[in-house]
Amino acid sequence: MSSYKIKPIIPLAVNLADGRRRFILVCGAGVSRDAGVPSGWDILIDTISKIYQQELKKKKFGKKEVEEWYLQNENLKNMTYSKILDLVYPGMEQKRIYLNSFLEGRQPGEVHKAIATMVKEALIRFIITTNFDNLIEKALDVEGLEDEYSLISTNDQAKNCDTWDKVETCRIYKLHGDKDQGPIRNSLAELERLDEYIEKDFQELINRHGVVVVGYAGRDEGVMRCFEKREYHRYPLYWQFRDNLNKRVKIMIQNQDGVLMHYERASEFLNELLDRGRMVRSISDTDTIEVIKSNYEQLLIRNNPIEIKARIDKEKIYYLRNIHSAHESLNQNANWQLLWDVHTDLIEKANRNILLGEQLLKFGMSRDWEEFIKIFEEIHSINQMQDSYERNGLINYLFFSLFLAIGSRALVYESFNEIKKLFLLRKLHRDRIEYILDWNIQASYIQERNQSEPSRFLASKIHYLLDLVEAKKFPLDQNELRKSILEFDLLCFIYKTKKLKDRYSFDWYPGCAYYYQYEVPLFLEKIRLDDDYCEKIAKQLFDEPKDVLRASLIEVKKIYDSLNMEGWPDNPFRNISPRQGEQTAS
Repeated sequence: MSSYKIKPIIPLAVNLADGRRRFILVCGAGVSRDAGVPSGWDILIDTISKIYQQELKKKKFGKKEVEEWYLQNENLKNMTYSKILDLVYPGMEQKRIYLNSFLEGRQPGEVHKAIATMVKEALIRFIITTNFDNLIEKALDVEGLEDEYSLISTNDQAKNCDTWDKVETCRIYKLHGDKDQGPIRNSLAELERLDEYIEKDFQELINRHGVVVVGYAGRDEGVMRCFEKREYHRYPLYWQFRDNLNKRVKIMIQNQDGVLMHYERASEFLNELLDRGRMVRSISDTDTIEVIKSNYEQLLIRNNPIEIKARIDKEKIYYLRNIHSAHESLNQNANWQLLWDVHTDLIEKANRNILLGEQLLKFGMSRDWEEFIKIFEEIHSINQMQDSYERNGLINYLFFSLFLAIGSRALVYESFNEIKKLFLLRKLHRDRIEYILDWNIQASYIQERNQSEPSRFLASKIHYLLDLVEAKKFPLDQNELRKSILEFDLLCFIYKTKKLKDRYSFDWYPGCAYYYQYEVPLFLEKIRLDDDYCEKIAKQLFDEPKDVLRASLIEVKKIYDSLNMEGWPDNPFRNISPRQGEQTAS
């Protein structure tokens, strides 16, 4: 009876893609060879060749000849690489110059770049290498991870560092040393055994994780001994190889139910693994709202900074591409109906970002919120002319809609520090810096739509935004979102009036007042009656004592009353009285 078989890389890609980082990467000389770096064995033989030439006074000889001489010389075989190096290069500076000559001008190759991408996309947490060059570190630095990883290359470092389970983002173990610190292990005698604490961590890591081996021939006694002792029943072992594999590795793979994968180049293997992993993750693009929320919750529970940033970047880039594409597809004479249809479509495509922002607030991820809200500047900057007409007005109104929808969630979660970070976002406009509440939110097509209505709305930007809420175009409860948008709009007016009233543009127009229907804004009532709430918002958002905030609302009310708004809107400040302000001040 035949059974269905799949490529072994498929289950590996699926399990890597879940972001739990249950696999570690073990790298050998083949990883750096792709970048033109010789292996440790090659460098050892190069050093030996200088001794061989002088001892035998030979002008011409081959590498194989030197290898055979070395393997037959018991005295040399039993010496450490450092001592062999001392024979030819007795000075520390001489050693450094000699070793660096093999790495001079070398840049990360395709494999190093793929490894760095795997770290950035939160697929792996530990990199274990027998190489002593710094090309993996260079690749991580290029990916912006220079402060996110640690390096262990000596026994003392392994002994005194935090235990491996405390590592959040990435740790590199260099089993045979590092060119810039401590001794390098290269001779046969040194490769017989790893240093005690390096070996301890290595053994625990390969016991407790799945293992992916790339570019490693398995010829080092100390490393292979650990592999052979591995507790393989927990997670599988995948071993990429290029050509003839030594018998010892084959037996070990067979005993551990491991998987051999033939790829001519390690870069080919890792890039296919990355592509397949992204395919797995892309399935989530069609998920329901509940599944998306659940995925984000699991992401934030894992609390891996690199994984979270990667997801924020992924969702942002995907959404910005949609906006750019829509903006470029519209001609300068697009009518308001077409612009409105495009706006509605872009609101629906923003649902993943809206849900991600809400989950960041729910879990109190302040640092990640700072990264997330950068999307507002990138959206608004698509309107390079900074005018309000046709497709540029579309950008302004899209920004306004998302700003109120997402900002309102911060008010619901009482995330006042995060609201302050949002309000303090700024960008350069012509010759001045503008805060986010100064940015252009006007859209001529919204005015045109309003003029086409049988009866004109006095706060059309708010009105049509609430229409989308009622039509369930946002992935949130429509009744709660409607209330929170109105409250956040009023909070924008209060903050602009109190903190930014002397800046370049007019005060934030509180269109919410037309839609309160005699309701009292909840957050204003809590400021008035709830001391704890008032103290929290006063301190975190306004940088002032609660009594000063309460008293200042009298002045805000006066400014509101002076606006002379059309149509007798409801007054959201009606419960704020001069008498109360005097009492709180006293």
